[in-house]
Amino acid sequence: MAVTDATVLEIRAPIGFRFLDACDGQVGWATWVPLMLPFPTFGLCQGMGAADSSMENIARLQVTGPWEFGDYGLFVTVMNPMFTPARNFWGFTIYDTNMLPLMSESWVYGFDIQVVLNPMLKAYNQGNGVDGEAAINHIDISFMLSTRLPPQPNAAHAIVVTAPQGFFFPSICQSFTLDTFTPGFTGFPKGTGCNGNNGNILKISLPFMRELRNGTSYMFRALVVNPRETFTDVTSPDKYWRIESQYADGT
Repeated sequence: MAVTDATVLEIRAPIGFRFLDACDGQVGWATWVPLMLPFPTFGLCQGMGAADSSMENIARLQVTGPWEFGDYGLFVTVMNPMFTPARNFWGFTIYDTNMLPLMSESWVYGFDIQVVLNPMLKAYNQGNGVDGEAAINHIDISFMLSTRLPPQPNAAHAIVVTAPQGFFFPSICQSFTLDTFTPGFTGFPKGTGCNGNNGNILKISLPFMRELRNGTSYMFRALVVNPRETFTDVTSPDKYWRIESQYADGT
């Protein structure tokens, strides 16, 4: 039905997403979507997390123009959660100015968050060669992506491995192996680059126009120098390893 009076459009993202407290410019008309009606004129946008942190996944847009009968294209900008929410549905409700609902749709299926699945690390030297001295360790790192890293003609996507403090990746990747030929795992494309930061970070850079596919188990081998200090409690958060995919711009 058409609505001619001023209204409030509420966008309810799945729990884990977060809108800015002042979301002006973060919600609006998706002009690039074809065959949509012009979006009604609107004013301020308010992220509800400013009033209640449990509502940070909700934004409300003050709509001053009329809603005609038909289809509209809307864009929103949010901060993503680390993982795809278990209840992955978005909701859209139009209220009157007294916050009485006029129409609502609460079961709009959301999108998957890009995450690294099934990360595994196999170490060939789990200790120090001599107590108090660092030891060279070859490690096999494997993972799967939930979403595809598409090829780019002039930019290099990357896989970044962050080890706990004390581990050391040399800037020149000695013993870096694109493909371990382990059954069930795929190697990296030819031309993949590798460099350490002379610290605890290793960056594996894809060549231009090569992709990493979702649903594929990848594995590579690298060299790391173990810490001088011996530790046995690998359940402590400061001993966790981190694997992340990065677009060429670092995001």
